[in-house]
Amino acid sequence: MEVATSGKTLTLKTYDLDLRGNLTLSSGILDSGTQDIYIYGNWVTNSGTFNYNTQLVYFRGTTAQQISGTSASMFYDLTLFNSSGLSFSQSTGIVTTVMHTLTLSQGKITLGNFDLNIGSNGVSGDNISAASSSRYIITDGIGVLRQYNMGTGGAGLRQTVTYPVGTASTYNPVTISMSGTSTPDDFSVRVSPSVLANGTSGSAYTAYVVDRTWEVSEGTAGGSSVKIEVNWNAAEELPSFSRTNCYVSHYESGIWSSTGPGASGNSFKITSGTVTSFSPFAVASNTVLPVELIGFQAIQQQGKVMLNWQTLTEINNKEFTIQRSADGLQFENLFNIAGAGNSQTLLSYKVTDEQPLTGTSYYRLMQTDFNGAFSYSNVQAVDVQSLQRISTFPNPAGNVLQVSLEDTEAADEYISIYDNTGLLVYTCIYHKQEGKEEFNLDLHMLKPGLYHLNCVSGSKHLQTEFIHN
Repeated sequence: MEVATSGKTLTLKTYDLDLRGNLTLSSGILDSGTQDIYIYGNWVTNSGTFNYNTQLVYFRGTTAQQISGTSASMFYDLTLFNSSGLSFSQSTGIVTTVMHTLTLSQGKITLGNFDLNIGSNGVSGDNISAASSSRYIITDGIGVLRQYNMGTGGAGLRQTVTYPVGTASTYNPVTISMSGTSTPDDFSVRVSPSVLANGTSGSAYTAYVVDRTWEVSEGTAGGSSVKIEVNWNAAEELPSFSRTNCYVSHYESGIWSSTGPGASGNSFKITSGTVTSFSPFAVASNTVLPVELIGFQAIQQQGKVMLNWQTLTEINNKEFTIQRSADGLQFENLFNIAGAGNSQTLLSYKVTDEQPLTGTSYYRLMQTDFNGAFSYSNVQAVDVQSLQRISTFPNPAGNVLQVSLEDTEAADEYISIYDNTGLLVYTCIYHKQEGKEEFNLDLHMLKPGLYHLNCVSGSKHLQTEFIHN
């Protein structure tokens, strides 16, 4: 059936519409009136409009059905009763919306690269019903399931909402429980196989985790405090994962970190601590992946590259490997540094590339377990095109420290001094001329001890150490 009424309205009256084929909205308006629509073929929205009112559209074909077209499709109530499922095949950026209730009576909905919205801002009563391990929403592309009207303090807001999502083969629902907000918010969710070193990119982890990543994003950034419950199946637990000692891990600021302690037992589900920022989530055991890394830095210093990092915890950590690249794509192994095996204390590591590549070099840290599982840090870029040098005299110094800068252009140099605990104790700006130049710093206010001097100008970062006595 095609609706092509060119500015006119076709209204359903008296009887429900039972379509054994496709429905195409080419132009004009199809108004549901007070009748439901039962469709066995595909729903196509092009230049036409569907006035859904408060009626139901029932997808009950016996072969796979699609929602497609060049314009958005909107429904009030939508029920799927088709074991072969429903999928989307629309123009780029087109979103399908169910304003009130999506009922999954039979079959699965596959999103692919298209979003599915449940509800809309300010419209209460929206929900998803009848989902189960055989009836859920497959997020197999970049498409997300988005639900609106979540909150704790307003009429029609829902405090706890379940997202019945999964992969093509497994059901991995997410439940978001709100706290601390009285204004409406919305959240988008998708789940994908594997846990990647950089959240949504990098190598996949091969141990210690549930082999699923839940990506959660918030409609109003910073607007909500929530707890997130995720669910998985036994077959998704990778080697060395402990179901009785695990918790939700959150990828932010370049590392996987814990959202708080938790214990799943044998329930195949776990709830995070309170979360106020949103990005990929996973489930890890023992530690947030085998090594909890606190930063990885690559800093040019006197024509060399200083590489340093810290770990908060280590479990079964065999070694670290520093890798270097000229183009950021092809990396070579530079250094191997033994790991601590197992550690629950803060450990610091440092190594120096005495002969860095000319121009921009790229460094990353590879961590390897005793069982062969490995992961990567973020990539750090260092420019050593212009070999700058910084030196101090005398060392140890009294109340006056002479600083010498060589082979640098005229620029404002931002000087900062840190004590050995990392506390900033002195700052100044020095207006340097081109070429070698020396200047003095007054240290009479500093206590005796070891200090670190940083000199920053634009993207260039020089560092040295001195002792004040």
